[in-house]
Amino acid sequence: MPEKETIVINDDLFLNTVSCPLKFTHITNNCLNRDSSKLYFRQRNKLHIRDAIANRFENNRQTSNSTKDAANETKTWLKRDHVSICGAVIQHNLLLTRIPILVKEDEKLTIIQVHGKLRKRSEGDEIKPGIKKRSIIRYLLKAAYRLEVLRRNFPESEIDIHFYFPDKHFKSSAGNLHLFDQPSLSGSERIEKQLNELFRKVRATDAVKHVSEQIPSEQSYQIFHGKSVSEAIQKIELLREDSTEQPKIDRHRSCKYCDFRLPGDKGAEGCWSQFFPTENIQHPEKHIFELIGQGNRAESENGTYYQEEAEFSRSFDSLKDLTDKNTPTITILNRRNLQILKARDREIPSLWLKQRIKLIDDLAYPLHFLDFEAATYALPMKKETRPYTPAYFQFSCHTLRENGELIHTEWLDMQAWDTHPHAEFVQQLGKVPGICEGTIMQYSPFEKQGVNRLIADLGREDIRYQDELEILEKIRRPKPQKYEHRFFDVSRIIRDYYFNEYLNDSLGLKQVLKSILQWEQASELTDFLDDTMNEILYGETRDQHKKNLDPYKNYQNSNFSINDGSDAMNAWLSFKNGLMSEDEKEVLPGILKKYCTLDSYALFVIFKHIKQFTKVMGDEDYILFQ
Repeated sequence: MPEKETIVINDDLFLNTVSCPLKFTHITNNCLNRDSSKLYFRQRNKLHIRDAIANRFENNRQTSNSTKDAANETKTWLKRDHVSICGAVIQHNLLLTRIPILVKEDEKLTIIQVHGKLRKRSEGDEIKPGIKKRSIIRYLLKAAYRLEVLRRNFPESEIDIHFYFPDKHFKSSAGNLHLFDQPSLSGSERIEKQLNELFRKVRATDAVKHVSEQIPSEQSYQIFHGKSVSEAIQKIELLREDSTEQPKIDRHRSCKYCDFRLPGDKGAEGCWSQFFPTENIQHPEKHIFELIGQGNRAESENGTYYQEEAEFSRSFDSLKDLTDKNTPTITILNRRNLQILKARDREIPSLWLKQRIKLIDDLAYPLHFLDFEAATYALPMKKETRPYTPAYFQFSCHTLRENGELIHTEWLDMQAWDTHPHAEFVQQLGKVPGICEGTIMQYSPFEKQGVNRLIADLGREDIRYQDELEILEKIRRPKPQKYEHRFFDVSRIIRDYYFNEYLNDSLGLKQVLKSILQWEQASELTDFLDDTMNEILYGETRDQHKKNLDPYKNYQNSNFSINDGSDAMNAWLSFKNGLMSEDEKEVLPGILKKYCTLDSYALFVIFKHIKQFTKVMGDEDYILFQ
C-alpha cells in the first residue's frame, strides 16, 4: 500500500482553509497536479515589483524558484548578521512560509510584504489594530501566519512587519522605472530615489499581532472566528491527519467567490454536489449566486441557495404579464425573474428583442468592431505618469463595409523594452481602413475613453506628437461631426434590449458571445455559423466544436493561458519588464493576437446575430418561444 502523501501547510493552504475548511480537501487532493516551480506572468510581475523595493535594503539575496533550494539558501544566509532575502523560505516541521522579503539586522527580523493597492498619504504610515477593510485584513492574516512560523523557528528574535504600498499621489519624474534592474539603469541614484518615493512603508506589527491573537470574522469561517493563528493551525493539522474528521460546514456567503463550488473544466464534481445533499432540488447546478442583479445576499442569509427556491420580485406576476407590458427595456429585475422561472422548469422566451434594438439599423458604415488592450502597472513606464496609468499595447479591429466585406487589422507592441507603445499604437490605428469614417463599435466605453486618454497623454508633448494627435482627433470627431453614434456601445443594447435563454449572471462580452453561440447551435431557424466564422472562432469545423462552446479555450497553449484582459496585460508586462524567455517570445505574440482578435470578432458576431432579427421585426417586440 503506497504511503500517504505528506501535506505541508503553506501560506496559501492556511488562508484558504481558514476561509473555508472544505477548501483544504479540494486543494490537497489536487496538490500533486500543481507545478509550484512555474512562475506565470502575473506572479513574475508581482515579484518584479518586490525586487524594486528590495533594492533599498543592503546585502540583498535572491532565493531559487525551487522551494527546497530556497529553504536551504535561506537557512545559510540567515547565519549572517545583516542580510535581506527575497523569497525567504522558512519551515517548521510541516509548516512552511515563503516571505517576499525577510530582513535580518543582528537578532532582529523584519517581514516585508509588498501589496499593489494604492495608498493615500492621508491613511498614515501605520495600520492600526481593529481595521475592518477586508483587503487589508487578508494582508494582515497572511502576515500573521508568517509571523507564527517565524516565531517557532526564532523564538528569541524581535520581529517586525512592514507593508509597502504604491503611493497614490506619486508622479514619476523619470521614464522606464520598470527597467530598474536592467544594466543601463541599475544603480542609478535617480531611479532608486524615484522607487523610494513611489513605495511607502507602512508599519503593521501591532495590527498583525492583534490578528494573530484573534482571527477576524471578515476573512474566516465561523469555526475560526476569534481563534488565534496557533489554534487555527492546530485545527488544520487535525484535518491533515484525518480528513474524515471534517467539521460540519454549512453553505455560506463566501461560497459565491469560491473556485471549487462549481464543476471543474474536466467535469470534476463541484464542492456543493459533493458535500451538500439536494434530494428535493431538481437543478442543483443552478445556484443563487448566478442570479443576475440584487438580492442574492439576502436570499443566502435566509437559507436559500438554489435558484428554483428563490423569490420572484414583488412586481412580477406572470410571464405573460411581463411580456405583454410595453416597457422600453428588459430590466435586470426582469432578467432575474426569467432565470428563476427557467430554474423551475417553467416556459420562458428563447429570444426577446425590444424595439429600440433596431438602433443598429441606423448606424453609418463602415462599422469598426474595435477592441483595445491596456496594461496598468505599479511601476510607471513613462515620465510624468502615476502608478497604474493605462498603457495601450494592442488592438484588433474588424471593419465591416456596407457591401458585406470584412477586413481585419491588428497590432501588438513588441518593441524594445524602453519604447513606450502609444505613438506606434496610434500610427497603426490610423492605418485601419476607413477608421476616420462610419461607426466605431465598442463593448463598454473603454475604446472611447482610450482615445481620450491617448490624446491627453500625447498632448503633453503636442509638438513632438502632432501627427498622432491629428489622427486621434479625426478618429474622435470625424466629419460630419453631428453624427450621433460615432462610438456605439454594443453592451448598452444588450443590457437594455436583448435577452436569450442562455444568458445568466453576467452581460460581459465573453458571456454574451457564448450565450449567442449556444442559442444559434440549438436553433434550427438559421444557419448562422458559416465556415469563415467557424475558422475564426474555433479553427475547426462545426461538427467538431459542437461540444466546446467557448472559443477562448481553443487557442490556449499547454503552458500559457490568456483567458481575459488581465492575463493579456500580465503577459505583455512580463515581456516589457524583460522577464520573458526566448521560447515564450516565440509563442506568446500569436496567443495574444488570437485573444484580441476574438474580442473584436465577438462584437461582429453579436451584431450579425441581432441584425438577422431586426430585418424581420415589425412594430412590436420580437419574442420567440422554442
